[in-house]
Amino acid sequence: MQFSAFSETSVISYEDGQIRLRVSSVAEARIAIKELKIKKKELSLLKRELAAQQKELRSAHTQAVRARGPMMRGGGSFGKVIRAMQSISRNSTRASVANSLVPVEDEKVNIDRDMRGLESLILQLGNFITKNG
Repeated sequence: MQFSAFSETSVISYEDGQIRLRVSSVAEARIAIKELKIKKKELSLLKRELAAQQKELRSAHTQAVRARGPMMRGGGSFGKVIRAMQSISRNSTRASVANSLVPVEDEKVNIDRDMRGLESLILQLGNFITKNG
């Protein structure tokens, strides 16, 4: 997950996939908490956008399922072949929808992990303020 740039006067930096804090006073800790909360809100917004994207993908598939006709009935051995082809087609469509959802779900998992990391940093800074304030 890439974070947008922190402010130039920030006590927070993002290097090598890690968030680094340089806090030496209670005032700096409070500033850091505010910035981390803003980053958390950014991630939350991104996660909501991804959820909307998932909803659109699922909705499109649902509309296609509703629009298709029923499977063929009867027809002896010829009907069996036709039904097998219909089943293959339907399974393929279902699998393609599931495969298109995987990267979105993975990104949501990464965002959740990053949000938990931000929450942990906010708690640590809160403890720092409590001890030193």
